[in-house]
Amino acid sequence: MRPNPSLEATATGKALGPRASQCHHPSRGPSAFPASAPQLKRCTTKPDQVCVTNSSKPCRRQVSIGGLSKTELIERLATAGIEMNSIALAMLEDDSFRMQEQPATFEVELRTLNELGLPDGGTLAQAIDAATALGFGLCPRELGPYLRLAYMDQEEGSVGYEATRHQAPPGSITVVDQRPKEDESEYQGLYLRRIEGKLWLRGYRSWSGHLWQPQDTLVFTTARSAA
Repeated sequence: MRPNPSLEATATGKALGPRASQCHHPSRGPSAFPASAPQLKRCTTKPDQVCVTNSSKPCRRQVSIGGLSKTELIERLATAGIEMNSIALAMLEDDSFRMQEQPATFEVELRTLNELGLPDGGTLAQAIDAATALGFGLCPRELGPYLRLAYMDQEEGSVGYEATRHQAPPGSITVVDQRPKEDESEYQGLYLRRIEGKLWLRGYRSWSGHLWQPQDTLVFTTARSAA
């Protein structure tokens, strides 16, 4: 298996996320350590309620997207105090990142791989297959920035956690908006994280064979999502 570049080391030993021109992606979720029973509890609330997979992370949210230009969206993120790494900014500015003109509302749900039925983890394709079997779908490409704006109470993912290597950062939440092609050497995506109190929208690069950990947290749309 091809290793992915690791997180940058810091003087304090706290992870700051992927290097600007590299990826992270292996372990993610509430922490880089095996999740406790409350963290792995399956969401059982009704569709119009909010459930909790740990003490402070709701697993279902309504997210409205569209109606903004790229410039307006980036300005909205800046005004809200959202930090972005170079990969995330490049993704938003790329021509392939198309903005939806008409507003639409999506219901999204956060699930760990364990909650998707993959107690040993798996590739992103396997996670997508498991999520599809449960009735979830891929997120629109532009949902990541809007989810970042809607999810301002994300839990801390740096202070108190050890730095990880070849793993997704602690507390990070990855938006699943594409299925990697088989044997694809590289794909890009977005994830949300709070680092030392600051909210981030970060981009990452990974490859199709990367194994995600059971506690890694992914975001999918639900069957209730509607324009």
